[in-house]
Amino acid sequence: MARIFYVVEKANDYVNAHFFKTEKEALTYGIAEFPDFDMFDEPMEDDENEVWLHGDKLDFKKGILFSFEEGEAYIQPMDEDEARKYCNDENSSAMFFDGFKKGMYGYLGNGVDGRGFKWEWDGSEINESESKRNVPTFEEFTNTTATITEANSDGTISDDEDELMDDLMGTIEATIDDLIADSRDKAYEIGGGFRGPGNVDRIKKLLVAKVKKMKL
Repeated sequence: MARIFYVVEKANDYVNAHFFKTEKEALTYGIAEFPDFDMFDEPMEDDENEVWLHGDKLDFKKGILFSFEEGEAYIQPMDEDEARKYCNDENSSAMFFDGFKKGMYGYLGNGVDGRGFKWEWDGSEINESESKRNVPTFEEFTNTTATITEANSDGTISDDEDELMDDLMGTIEATIDDLIADSRDKAYEIGGGFRGPGNVDRIKKLLVAKVKKMKL
């Protein structure tokens, strides 16, 4: 089970949500938007900008569905199959996140925008995120192949193995995403716009080399 924190900003015609790994990060963001903001309070109205802000936490296992339905915002723990079945209302919009990624957010209103989501529902169809398309396989990424038998000698697996592996994969993915984002930011801080791309390329080559050395 993973836990995230979020801050939602809602107006009459749009809603956006920013997601964070810690309560402190969420609180800092909320206060920057509205000085009287506090986590876990009832939605607070920002009269100057005519929006409502609310901060809360969410525990989830396999995914997060962020939706805008009849003027209300909803953030629910949901696996992908369930989320795809849920999205059938032409008067709603939604986006699905398959785990936490640093900097992920979603905007639903006059169009859809966000970062880190897998797909979005626009009221008529599900559209895959461009960043999720044409993802290379592990073998393509490392230029290696391997034959792996995922079972005991009698062909069985433990009852909770799939669930435990899903949790582990989610944790690993979030950790890798954080590492990549932090490394890229620091590479540009060091090298600026001129040498930053070269620094990022060095980091990328190091990561690939380390993955290639991972023993099966």
